[in-house]
Amino acid sequence: MNKREIRKATLTKRKEIKLELKELKSKSIIDKILSSDWYKKSEILLVYAALKDEVNLDEFIEKAWADGKELYFPRVTKTDMDFYKVSSFQQLEVATFNVREPKRECKLLDIYNEDFQKATTTQAVVVIVPGVAFAIDGTRVGYGKGYYDKYLHKIPKALRVGIAFEEQIVDKTYADAYDEIMHIVLTDKREVLV
Repeated sequence: MNKREIRKATLTKRKEIKLELKELKSKSIIDKILSSDWYKKSEILLVYAALKDEVNLDEFIEKAWADGKELYFPRVTKTDMDFYKVSSFQQLEVATFNVREPKRECKLLDIYNEDFQKATTTQAVVVIVPGVAFAIDGTRVGYGKGYYDKYLHKIPKALRVGIAFEEQIVDKTYADAYDEIMHIVLTDKREVLV
């Protein structure tokens, strides 16, 4: 199986999970995140607004805001992705492919800022990474555009947590040299430290 075949098979498998079960699995993942030491230590979270079939983190996001965490969401252009500070769901708008992205007035995260760079060395910065498939060695298959790999490459010291349903775990992802590795892979069934 190659990456393209893994992507296709795993997307099909994920789509077949019934909505009620997806909600239960998402809740289980949220509970694991909220009880983790890395969440408790975090100050800055780079998160995502889920697509229909992805792990829905909306409840977690609300809790993180209530806990005083700074949250940043991705906005994509044709070739790049950047993260922007968002303080409520009202600051998101539906963009291409029905993705909820930060509105234009949201503040860009300056990853080259000295304070941000320091924070990445103390595990105060956590990136919650969606994906199509993950292996327990921390490798990931995304949607094929490389946005997350390029972005994660710029912030190598930030803690990377891959989030997926257990059905998205595969034996091997056939990672390429440019594919970035997760530090933790978290599903509704387990948390794997890589």
